Amino acid sequence: MTGSPPRLPQPGRWPIAVESAVVAVCAYLVAGVAELGIIRSFQPTELELTWISDALLATALGGAVYLWRHLSATRRELAVQERRRLVLDTQLAIAAEMQRRLLPKMPPPDHGVQWAADLRPAGSVGGDFYDIVPVGPGRAMALAADVSGKGVPAAMALSTVRAAFRSIVSECHEPACVLTQLSAVLYDQWGGDPYLTALVIAVDAVAGRVTYANAGHPAGIVAGWDGLRLLPALGPPAALLPGIEYQAGAVALRPGDVGVLVSDGVTEGLGDTGASSLQQLVSRIAAAGPTAHAACTLVMNAARLGRGPTGVLDWQDDLTVVVFALAAQEGTATARALEVRYRTSTGTGASASTAPTALSMAKPTCSSIQPEPMLASAPPPHTSASPKPCTRTRSAAGMLSVRSALPPTNPRFQPTPSNSKAASSRP
Repeated sequence: MTGSPPRLPQPGRWPIAVESAVVAVCAYLVAGVAELGIIRSFQPTELELTWISDALLATALGGAVYLWRHLSATRRELAVQERRRLVLDTQLAIAAEMQRRLLPKMPPPDHGVQWAADLRPAGSVGGDFYDIVPVGPGRAMALAADVSGKGVPAAMALSTVRAAFRSIVSECHEPACVLTQLSAVLYDQWGGDPYLTALVIAVDAVAGRVTYANAGHPAGIVAGWDGLRLLPALGPPAALLPGIEYQAGAVALRPGDVGVLVSDGVTEGLGDTGASSLQQLVSRIAAAGPTAHAACTLVMNAARLGRGPTGVLDWQDDLTVVVFALAAQEGTATARALEVRYRTSTGTGASASTAPTALSMAKPTCSSIQPEPMLASAPPPHTSASPKPCTRTRSAAGMLSVRSALPPTNPRFQPTPSNSKAASSRP
């Protein structure tokens, strides 16, 4: 919990008056001793003694005037700096509010897909950004991006990223096509500085597929009954070089799956083994079957409470988490497996008719999970035109499976190695 620093106690007027009187008496005694020493050493005449006394008095008066004028100038400078700080704080507050307005509202559940997202800048503003755009029935495109640099310079680039992304998505619905055109547009405007890492995904609940293109961004994660699937980087950061063409990858999407996109601040916040720690965390979250909102809250809290990189003092970075979850429908094999897992873990031997349903089990049971104020709320239902075909072609991509430690109460969740290859072609 953070707050304003404690204010130092201010001394009252009486202590200040007493201190001033003590200083005056001490100065008088020191001056008398000095004058007595001069008289004994040099034995000046009365005229010379008067001249010395006048010189000492004039010097003291000049020093007092200098200190008073210096104090007055310092107070004026502090007042000017305070006014400038107030103006800057006001401008930063306005910039932070404008940056929050760039973030989208969460689309309503569509074909069982729920969305949730949370962004916590390290300062008033930051360089992280996400966007979610529904592009058809049961289909939506999402972007997680991180502009190079921090603070105001990085935040100023986000409006350009949002406008370019939405303009391209209105014409093309393939992640590789979107990311290639986005990189070209931003390079034309920025010339390679700044640049950004970005992960673009297309979640298709109807086809049961997640298509992605990754430009140097931390790998996205999809976890569920089919194991752990990664969405790794398939090319360099966007807008860094001219003429970059990105390739696409794809993984299967099953009922009960949970997908997580994060920025590098989340993986760094989890420590030196942030990537593997995040994979294990997402696997455990998917095994519990929470809602997208609860999963997003768990990942964000883990990053905020993490120890950060080893040896880095006062570490801070922007934190971004985007989560989608495909609900397990009643009557499906996934729903029945969830009911079996519940009966096995509780040891009640309850029948399927008395065991909680998959939809009820999807709700978080941990009392510590509370809604975060930064999580976006769902807007009214969104309608969009049918997706237009992309003029670019993309390469076929496979699925990447890795092993991860999973709860012992869910043996079906133990991932198995996949023989398929992940798309790794570079532009």
